Amino acid sequence: MKWNGSDDDLVVIKLDINGDTEWIKYFGGPGNNGGTSILQTSDNGYIIGGASDSLGGDVTENFGYQDFWILKLNHAGVLQWEKSFGGSNVEFPLSMDYASDNGFILIGLTASVDGHITEPLGLYDIWVVRIDSSGNLLWQKTLGGRGNDVSEAIRLTPDGNYVLAASTTSNDELVPGNHGQNDLLAYKLDDEGNIIWQKIYGGSGIDGGLSLDLTSDNGFIIAGYTTSPDDGDVSGHHTLHDYWVVKLDANGDLSWQKCLGGSGIDVAQSIQQTNDGGFIVAGYSNSEELQNYHGSHDFFIVKLSVALGAYSETHPPDITIYPNPANNVLHFQDNGDQRWDRIEVINLVGVTQGVFKNIETGEINLSHLPDGYYLLKFKNENFTSIRTFYKN
Repeated sequence: MKWNGSDDDLVVIKLDINGDTEWIKYFGGPGNNGGTSILQTSDNGYIIGGASDSLGGDVTENFGYQDFWILKLNHAGVLQWEKSFGGSNVEFPLSMDYASDNGFILIGLTASVDGHITEPLGLYDIWVVRIDSSGNLLWQKTLGGRGNDVSEAIRLTPDGNYVLAASTTSNDELVPGNHGQNDLLAYKLDDEGNIIWQKIYGGSGIDGGLSLDLTSDNGFIIAGYTTSPDDGDVSGHHTLHDYWVVKLDANGDLSWQKCLGGSGIDVAQSIQQTNDGGFIVAGYSNSEELQNYHGSHDFFIVKLSVALGAYSETHPPDITIYPNPANNVLHFQDNGDQRWDRIEVINLVGVTQGVFKNIETGEINLSHLPDGYYLLKFKNENFTSIRTFYKN
C-alpha cells in the first residue's frame, strides 16, 4: 500500500461513528513522510500537517533535509493539493490550528538558516508558518533565543490572535529570565506574527509545555512536565518527573500551577477544559504507586475539579450547539438551568456580528452572516461561555 520505493508513508484513516474503517489513504514519496496533526475543513475535507524528506511521488518540492509538508484532502481522502516549506536542514511541524480567515497556522521547529527561514535565531528555533486556505504562504516567523526552542501547541484566540506553548533552553536578550535548565515558554502573537506578549515559567530543573487549551475566563491552560523541585514557579513536585499543569490569565500571567504524578516518570500530553469548568489531563506514567497501575508505561488520565478551573459557582454552563457547521439557523440547548441574557456572534477578528437578548426559542438566525468560523458568546450575570461554529 506504500508509495513505490518509500521508506515511510503518511497514512490517513477515516472511521465511521462506530469505529469501522471507511477508507485508508497513503501519501508520500521515496523518503520518509509522516503526519502530526489533522483538521476538518469547511468543505468537509481535511488539512494535514506533516513532514517529509522526499522529492517525488506526492511530494513536488523539497528544500533540504526535512520540510513542513501540508496536504489538503477532499471528503473522500483524495489529494487536492500539497505544499512544502523549509530550508536546507530540519523542519518538523508539531501543531496546527485554524486561522482567522479560514486559513491555517502551524508551529514546530527549524534548524535551517536559509530557504523560507529568513531570521534564524539559535540552534533549534520555534517556527510559525501561516498559510491561506489554498496553502499559499502568507508569513513565517522564528521565535525563541540562542539555545534550543520548540513549540508543540498553538491555538487561535477569540480576538483573532494566537497563543502558543513551547519549551526553551535559551537565556539571553531574546528569552530572558530562564529559571534553570529548560523552561516553559508562552507567546501571544497577532495575525501578522508580531509578539503581543512573551512569558517564561519554570524552576531549576527541566520544564516544558506540550498541550494548550483556551479557558472560559479568556485565559489559557497548559499541560506538560517538570523535574524541578519546589522552586521558581513550581510547587508540589513529587519525586522525579511530574505532570505540570499551568493556568494563565489573558495576559499570560501565572494564575496557578499544579504538579501531578508519583515517584516515576509522568508526562502530560493533552489537556482540555471540561463543561463543568474543570480540566481533563491525559498522558503517560510509570509511577508504580498510582491507582490501577498495570506495568511499564500506562495511560494516566486526571480530572481536575471545578475549584481549580474558571468556574467557582455550583452549576457551570453545559451548552450544546447544533448543527455545526450550520446554514441559516443554529440551535442551542442549555443542559443545565441557565437563562442567557445576551448571546453575541463574533467573527474571528473580534468584531461583533449580532446580538440576541432573552432568547426563548433556542434558535439563532445566521442568514445575514457570510461563510466562515464564528464564536458564540453566552452571557448572564453569573457566567460567560463561548462556543465555536462554522457558517456555510
